Amino acid sequence: GGLSYLHGTWFKATPPFYNNSVEQSSVVSFSATPCRAGFARGFLWDEGFHQLLIARWEPAITRDALLHWFNLMQPDGWIPREHFIGGEARRHIEARW
Repeated sequence: GGLSYLHGTWFKATPPFYNNSVEQSSVVSFSATPCRAGFARGFLWDEGFHQLLIARWEPAITRDALLHWFNLMQPDGWIPREHFIGGEARRHIEARW
């Protein structure tokens, strides 16, 4: 794993069944990633656990990473559970997703 700085467009699943997605405007994200080769994206549920350790070492990094997640929040309060930002992250997504 490691820390990744991602930038580019991303896709948001659309209701009612969330089986389609719409490309969103360009954003940046600074996030801990479980594996940059296989999972070059951030996962919201993992981020808290990653940041528990990172905060003990450098609290400013944790603050920055969490602010990047909050910047992804939509007007309705939704934060994506994972994000595929930019072409590099999307190259690692299996076709079934």
